[in-house]
Amino acid sequence: MFGQVHNWASLLFVAAVCLHLMRLFFTGAFRRPRWLNWGIWVTLLTLGMLAGFSCEILPDDMMSGGSLSNLEGVTLSVPVVGTHLMLWIFGGGFPGDAIIPRAYWLHVAVLPALRSAPPGSPFTAGCGPRRPAATTKSASRRTPRTRSCS
Repeated sequence: MFGQVHNWASLLFVAAVCLHLMRLFFTGAFRRPRWLNWGIWVTLLTLGMLAGFSCEILPDDMMSGGSLSNLEGVTLSVPVVGTHLMLWIFGGGFPGDAIIPRAYWLHVAVLPALRSAPPGSPFTAGCGPRRPAATTKSASRRTPRTRSCS
């Protein structure tokens, strides 16, 4: 039961990030001055997809074996460093003994730490009320606008 909830939550996370990126794209929010926001959400999408892939290779079944063979093929297709990268990822030949513990710690510790947003990080920068402008008479009559976090 918990595994299925975890699976559906990860699928909803990637879908929500994709929908948000579509909204940012179609409203033109990827342009300056909000291009950093766009980059953060693309990074979140990439991290979510990596978390999904690392979760997919954790159970030792036929589906994880297919995913591991895809990972091997993609890794070996990298020019110059592909074979060394494959030996480092798999801890030897395919499938190797080290890939499952590495994928476990990647899925459980590394990727969630990268996805979390501590206060003051770029995820929270620019959110909240805008400070009032200059203290001239015309500026003091205006009410400060709030900034939305998209």
